[in-house]
Amino acid sequence: MLRAALLLVALASPALGQTARVISGEHDDFTRLVVELPAADGWTVGRTAMGYAFATAADTPPAYDLSTVWERIPRTRLQGLRADPDSGALLLTVACACHVFPFEYRPGVIVLDIKDGPAPAGSVFETAFAALPEVDPLAPGFQPSGYDWIDLARTAPDAGESDPVTLPLATGSVSLDPLRDELLEQISRGATEGVVDMELPGRPADVPAHDGGDLPWARIRIGELPGLAIRDPDAKEGTLPPDGLTCAPDDVLALAEWGADRPALELLVEARADLYGEFDALDVKAVLRAVRLHLYLGFGAEAGQYADLLTGETLSGEEEAALNLYRSMARLIDGETDPETPFATMLGCDGPAAFWAALAHDQLPAQLSGAAAASSPQPWPRPCGQVPCLPGRVGRPRHSRRGGARSPYSARRGGEAGRQRRHAGGQARRSARSRRNGPGRGRSKP
Repeated sequence: MLRAALLLVALASPALGQTARVISGEHDDFTRLVVELPAADGWTVGRTAMGYAFATAADTPPAYDLSTVWERIPRTRLQGLRADPDSGALLLTVACACHVFPFEYRPGVIVLDIKDGPAPAGSVFETAFAALPEVDPLAPGFQPSGYDWIDLARTAPDAGESDPVTLPLATGSVSLDPLRDELLEQISRGATEGVVDMELPGRPADVPAHDGGDLPWARIRIGELPGLAIRDPDAKEGTLPPDGLTCAPDDVLALAEWGADRPALELLVEARADLYGEFDALDVKAVLRAVRLHLYLGFGAEAGQYADLLTGETLSGEEEAALNLYRSMARLIDGETDPETPFATMLGCDGPAAFWAALAHDQLPAQLSGAAAASSPQPWPRPCGQVPCLPGRVGRPRHSRRGGARSPYSARRGGEAGRQRRHAGGQARRSARSRRNGPGRGRSKP
């Protein structure tokens, strides 16, 4: 029995000698690992994808004892520690922006310090980890062969030129003769039919070194050059289309009929009533009515705000077209420009559309028919009650304010608008004076 126990101890002693114990310790600015190798062998440290790796140069990697590592250190710097089952290397998983600084404390005792911050410049331990190369032992009785210089001189190749080697190259024969013959044949046929004029090469004609003539682009000319047309950059394309002219219906632009000469207060009350129906849904017809009444009263900005209520609403084709016209009228009433005005192509129309198209343009084109535009009915209302229904600037198109040529149509409309504005303003002042003085007080000129 005693002999059996001694035999078991003897068999287990080599295995116990191949175990490397790993001891840990935590410090303020670094974490320390101490590896106690079973024998004083060579070792290496290198970078891996997860941190660092430690390996020895022993023929058989030791088994690492990691049982007490995590009893003394947290996982702030070192997150994981394990032995690779394939290579036997000790793998360190780093959990911070740290680096490992290893050194040999004494033979067989290796210290691995995990310090904060980047590694020192030129550190050899930052290279990619590669296990120590294994060197195959020499076979027993191996003797390297010597180098025979005399035999080398006898068997040296001749330094002269060798015979050329013919390489088979699939280049084929390339000739331009067929192409030249084809071109000559085609040119000859063209000369015979009179398509090509043949001219023999000879001495070129005498050409002066400098031509004293004026270049076409070096002339200064007042007026239009041949082939060039001068146009207003602000003019809309297709102002007067020859055919396919689309004009807005007169009933859509019947501004004078929208208010029916009623008082302004009554019109405002009607405009702001019944805008929302069941479930607080917008009534499209009521909103369009509010837009028309505000346009009738000359409130362009307010009409535009009411028109914005229909943004995103489902409208029919006629309602959408009318809303676009009213948006443009609101801007024109307030004296603003509208680059996207739908009236841009309606100068050749009859009726109110021609009036709003004239307001939308800075200058009227020369080919505009003044007689056709003048035949349109009165596009703005008569003075309504005590309030001028449209501002005076509506009767003064922008092309006349900017110094453009005024047509008889625009001049006549502007003068009539001015007379209406003065009449309505005087009537409003007389009514206000009468209300302030009361009945039977003050005087009121007729």
